[in-house]
Amino acid sequence: MSEAPPEILLASNRGPLSFHVGPDGRLAAARGAGGLVAGLDRSGIAERVTWVCAAVRSASLSAA
Repeated sequence: MSEAPPEILLASNRGPLSFHVGPDGRLAAARGAGGLVAGLDRSGIAERVTWVCAAVRSASLSAA
């Protein structure tokens, strides 16, 4: 019997998504910049990660 892969808790300053308010006033998200986001995305483990990060912009606070 095989075991499920472990869940991963990741804490960082920057998160996997970057939020902004679009011209229509709606909240929009885009993939975050940085090597950690790219590395996890390419590694195939991103779906097992719970990401805890800081909300550094007002749009990120709104999304939280």
